[in-house]
Amino acid sequence: KIVENNIYYIFARFIDETTIKYYIYKSAEVAKKISEYHIEYNSHLKRDGTPRDNNSMREFMIDEEHLDKWDLLTK
Repeated sequence: KIVENNIYYIFARFIDETTIKYYIYKSAEVAKKISEYHIEYNSHLKRDGTPRDNNSMREFMIDEEHLDKWDLLTK
């Protein structure tokens, strides 16, 4: 739930020994995506038909839209 104008997340995807892709996000975007995904995930039952536990683990899916968005750091 970190939402600050001066905090950014930079995710690195290591493609091979010499290639790295960087994905840049504002903290507000990360917080929103994680919250929305977690609500959606918990709304579905587990494979055995029981409700999911609301644990502290969260998942974040990067997207190509944020690839090399270094310009966000200067806005």
